[in-house]
Amino acid sequence: MIVRRYAEYDHHSAEDTYFVQDSTLFFAYLKRVLWSFTSGPEGATKDDITEQRIYLVDGQPVHCLEKKFTVLSHEAANPTSEEVPNKEVDCAEAQLVTDPYQMLLKYQHNPTSDCLEK
Repeated sequence: MIVRRYAEYDHHSAEDTYFVQDSTLFFAYLKRVLWSFTSGPEGATKDDITEQRIYLVDGQPVHCLEKKFTVLSHEAANPTSEEVPNKEVDCAEAQLVTDPYQMLLKYQHNPTSDCLEK
């Protein structure tokens, strides 16, 4: 398993988890959180969460699922990932999984050398 965590700007974070057997990617779980301030009590925030599950065979996506939900900091009852149903989605954006995975493999033994320039 390979886990890649990163953030873009102040209001976006991501965690990509790649499941691998014999250097072959067979499943990817992607989680994105975009937060913002919202109306309500002072300092109230809203997290818009997107989770994607991508199943691959021979490097090609065969089944893609997605769930989206919102968590409000000022609400006591927020949905959890387990409560939100998955929706089957088109796997057309599978390059968003395979390309970063290939980049991770390329730099796995030398992670700090020019990895952002190539």
